[in-house]
Amino acid sequence: IRSKESDIRKYQRKRDSELAALKRKKGFATNSLAGATWEQSISTEMMAVADRYQHMIDTSQKDLDRLRQDRKRLAGD
Repeated sequence: IRSKESDIRKYQRKRDSELAALKRKKGFATNSLAGATWEQSISTEMMAVADRYQHMIDTSQKDLDRLRQDRKRLAGD
């Protein structure tokens, strides 16, 4: 259970770190067609990062829920 909780926190930190880096990168896009295209590309990358980590978080959360149910069942509650 602790391992899954730790995994979730790790995924959240990594996601937040990657998104912050992309947000900083997005700030360099200039007011031109090339800049707008680059900004859209970064936005797409940000969505992909968020989706990837959300999938890992959701999977770990399901595992964590199952482990907690197993612990409760084994404890006789």
